[in-house]
Amino acid sequence: MNRRLGKWMLFQKRSLMLMRAMALIMGILLVSVFSMVVLASPRPAKVLQGITIESVQDGLWNDPATWSPAQVPGAEDQVIISHTVTIEAGMPISINSLHVGGSLIGICDIDLQITTDFRNDGLLQGGTAGDRGCNIIA
Repeated sequence: MNRRLGKWMLFQKRSLMLMRAMALIMGILLVSVFSMVVLASPRPAKVLQGITIESVQDGLWNDPATWSPAQVPGAEDQVIISHTVTIEAGMPISINSLHVGGSLIGICDIDLQITTDFRNDGLLQGGTAGDRGCNIIA
């Protein structure tokens, strides 16, 4: 009788070990499949958003060569102007923050929206005599 009981207990231990191993393998498989699905999901391409963008030369706001890195500032970016940057009339601009240490020309011919912080240590110059007025939302 003891021998039967011993075999039964050994069978139960092995079954329990086998079930634990199978549960571990199933868990690993689930994590692997979930990771593949999440990583394979299409995501919109983002080009360096939410970064600090600084002027590197005099130029137009919408010219990537004016900025470092070479891209036009976007809504999530912190912008530092150390040169003379000109904004073309009628261009709506939305950025996170703006620090003018150089010159920003044409600000009364545009809609400029600054989400968090604005600092002027330079020159802000309006547009032409027939401009439509300034609309800076900070």
